[in-house]
Amino acid sequence: MDGVVVMMDKIVHRDILLFMYIHTRDPIAKKLGLEVTGVGKQRSTTGVAAPRTLPVYAVVYLTDGWYEFRSDAHDGGRVSAGDAFFLFPGIAHTYTPGAPPSLEYWFIFEGYILDRYRENGILSPAAPVFPVGKSDNIVSLWDECLTMDESRTQGFHVSLARRATAILQEVIAAGEHRDESTAGNDIARIIHAMRSNVREMDFDFEGYCTRGKLSVQYTRRRFKRETGYTPGAYFAQIKLGTAKERLVTSDGTVVSIANALGFDDQYYFSRWFTKLTSLSPTDYRMAFRSFGADTGR
Repeated sequence: MDGVVVMMDKIVHRDILLFMYIHTRDPIAKKLGLEVTGVGKQRSTTGVAAPRTLPVYAVVYLTDGWYEFRSDAHDGGRVSAGDAFFLFPGIAHTYTPGAPPSLEYWFIFEGYILDRYRENGILSPAAPVFPVGKSDNIVSLWDECLTMDESRTQGFHVSLARRATAILQEVIAAGEHRDESTAGNDIARIIHAMRSNVREMDFDFEGYCTRGKLSVQYTRRRFKRETGYTPGAYFAQIKLGTAKERLVTSDGTVVSIANALGFDDQYYFSRWFTKLTSLSPTDYRMAFRSFGADTGR
């Protein structure tokens, strides 16, 4: 690695390549719903030529140049300077640069905020590109992330999460009125039906398709391609998101919340919730309320 200087988690290469991987985790950043695990800026000559699948989310923002971008959930096309595109966990993708090489900013991250964005239709693997335009504010926020040093700055993880959240909000707000190819009407109607039936223990996907005269196997494949989830997993995420919201924003008992989501047995609900979040419903509620008290909210 000629000319490369390694600084803790950071790697700098003649102002062309700068990135940082964060190897530690922070409980407050996790409570905020977004943990950044890597952030970078680079002028790429290769991009991602072979199909790649990430276990987490990522967003890429081009400040000059262009990419040919494709994924298993998106037919693809050219993304240019001023465009941002999202990469979703479990969905293979490629992007290759034009000439001269593109300058990109990126970060990789995980957290329930992105899951909620997907559940609410704000983000979709079928429509991952946002025409943001050239934004000095977004670039400034990204550069601030890159100048942070985890080993020296108190509250590093939270500061990084706050800036990353601000970047996401700007990207999504800029694309609010885009002419996008979002999930097809059939898939959108299925998702609406799932939300309307969150009180049910399971969603009868086959029954829904039969009543709507839809091919079960074809629609199941389309659903997975356009959302990144199987119908059963997507319905579980909707129920989980509803449970989290009610635990944090209401004073309802765990029993009442479990019953409202179709669970007759609160202990089964607690085991299900704990398996998916690593926290019991009571601990999840206490963690958020403790955080709110500590920060004066």
